[in-house]
Amino acid sequence: MSKKDNFNQALFEMFGVRDPDPVQAVQTEGTEALAATEPLPEEPEQGSGQEPENVVRLDRPELKIVTVPTTYIAPGTRIEGTLRSEGSVEIEGEFKGDILSEGTVTMHSDITGNITAKSLSIVGCSLTGDARVTGLVSLSESSSVNGNVTADTLTSSGTIIGNLDIQHNMALDATAKVVGDISTGTMTVERGAILRGSVETRGDATIK
Repeated sequence: MSKKDNFNQALFEMFGVRDPDPVQAVQTEGTEALAATEPLPEEPEQGSGQEPENVVRLDRPELKIVTVPTTYIAPGTRIEGTLRSEGSVEIEGEFKGDILSEGTVTMHSDITGNITAKSLSIVGCSLTGDARVTGLVSLSESSSVNGNVTADTLTSSGTIIGNLDIQHNMALDATAKVVGDISTGTMTVERGAILRGSVETRGDATIK
């Protein structure tokens, strides 16, 4: 009988136990330690469509693009009244009345009425009324305004009969004509332009 057998026999006779197998003890300790930890999430079966509980999915918000169509008045159309639009307005027909737009108003035909807009473009036609614009007012060479103009900036190759209140800069081409008082931040005037009235600038005035 080996020494180990004698030792086991002595333990059994005194205490009723035997020396545990060291390999078995190590395996037992490892099993108990593993059982003390939190169980790992079970992987979903392929094709099951399920995800582990500890996976957090962030849903992407939907991107919504809102476009406001342009209000178009075609040639041959006659409208009288007040036009309100959240978008831009383009006029080639006949319109008589006020226009209130949150976008750009583009005129290709004569209008009698006041215009309030983000920007105003007058192309080959005339406006009889006042214009209050938060952005740019532009006039082509054959265009005219018979009324007061309030805007951030102005570029003109046409004729304006009325007072101008321009927040930043106004530029007058050689064919431009202004009959009225001018108040502006800065001003650029090409030689040949006609000014009749007082001029007040808060910045530079340049004549080319």
